[in-house]
Amino acid sequence: DEQIEDVIKDYEIDVLVLSTKAGTALGGFAFVSTAERILRKTRIPVLTVADCRTVRKWAGEGCFHVFYATDLSPESIQSLEYARALEHRLCVEFTVAHVLPKHAPSEKQEAAFQQLKALGNGTAGKVEILHGSVGPAICEASSRQKADLIVIGVKKHSLLREVLLGHNLLEILNGAECPVLTVRI
Repeated sequence: DEQIEDVIKDYEIDVLVLSTKAGTALGGFAFVSTAERILRKTRIPVLTVADCRTVRKWAGEGCFHVFYATDLSPESIQSLEYARALEHRLCVEFTVAHVLPKHAPSEKQEAAFQQLKALGNGTAGKVEILHGSVGPAICEASSRQKADLIVIGVKKHSLLREVLLGHNLLEILNGAECPVLTVRI
């Protein structure tokens, strides 16, 4: 991974594409996998593609469906610009989504819906409020909508916090049925 970081710097790489292979630990990723170490370290967006996923619309058939998931933090919202950049090159349909706890009060649901609606302004797409655990909710919804790409903002956490609290990113990378673009926020 140090060599990859050097290449990113030397060639001024904008997006890194990694192939991931499901493992047996931590939600399908080996604890010390190269992909996981790179995701923790790199400052550029990383597109991860699991070896068992289908290509679908990447070959140019029809509109490209981008599933953008956000925690609605100001930092997370910045990652939407990467998703919107695809509109300059492709026919893109968007879903903008946020996950709330299962029993979130209706006021919180409505507030989140209005924030998502404002974020989706200017994109032809859907707004979804999801419920439950973040990783599984995003994977289920993106699969149901036949998304071609999931875009998420990723915050850097300490290794101890990731081990103790779990990590939504690993659940998404392991459970997604399409490539995942992670944008460091």
